[in-house]
Amino acid sequence: MIKNNTDEFEIDEGFGVLPPHEDFEEVFNVFLSLITDFDLVEMDENDLKMEMGLKTKIATSKLRIFKGLSFNPNTMSFNREITDFEATIIGHAVAIEWLTPQINSIELFRPQMSSKDFTQFSNANRLQEMRRLRNDMQSEVYRMIDEYDFECVSWDDIV
Repeated sequence: MIKNNTDEFEIDEGFGVLPPHEDFEEVFNVFLSLITDFDLVEMDENDLKMEMGLKTKIATSKLRIFKGLSFNPNTMSFNREITDFEATIIGHAVAIEWLTPQINSIELFRPQMSSKDFTQFSNANRLQEMRRLRNDMQSEVYRMIDEYDFECVSWDDIV
């Protein structure tokens, strides 16, 4: 057992458990390491927390590998401690949730003015690259889930 001020938590074999108050921050840091969006910097802190809290809730609910895990966006906390590896998987899933509405944006389909003075990717090429990025991220999440699932299997129960 490790004591952290008033909280106690156990280390999960090889994964490491984050104290409850740091769980969301770790997920958010993983998300930020995957995404470069200067609009996030300009957002009001409360709006940003609300947006990321909602995306974390959606991402967590879609990750069925974590039986019984839920996220409360009002308290910005999970219903149990999460490991570093779980935070990494959830952070990747949050990045996918952030990217999906941008792919589905009607703005990509509206004609835009352009000039010979600068080079602009066509919206079709941009959409194709965004879809490729999302697919790559989804593949990475699936790979991590497989690894997580394999690590969590109790081989003593099988034999």
